[in-house]
Amino acid sequence: MMILIALAASPILVVHPVSLQGVGTLRCEEAMKPERELEFDSWVRGYFSGRNSGAGKGDSSIVGSKVRGGGVAEVRQLCEAEPATIAAGAAERAYRRIAAEHR
Repeated sequence: MMILIALAASPILVVHPVSLQGVGTLRCEEAMKPERELEFDSWVRGYFSGRNSGAGKGDSSIVGSKVRGGGVAEVRQLCEAEPATIAAGAAERAYRRIAAEHR
């Protein structure tokens, strides 16, 4: 599955195509099934790590390190509220929310 991630690090909008794999390509209701709990949690942490490495802001602003559980609970909360959402979309929304709250 290919998605576009827009990074607004400057006044110029930069769009990066990203190829997703794993549970992030599934709807939340599928990705969060009990038998996928470890895979989901690991995928979210990996997603946040990837976004952090692309952000280029340094260790002081690494999203996920600022919240308990690395942001997994925030993604789970979004997924529970909107089970038809693609898990990667929920992860991106959680990432942006956490980043905005910890600036």
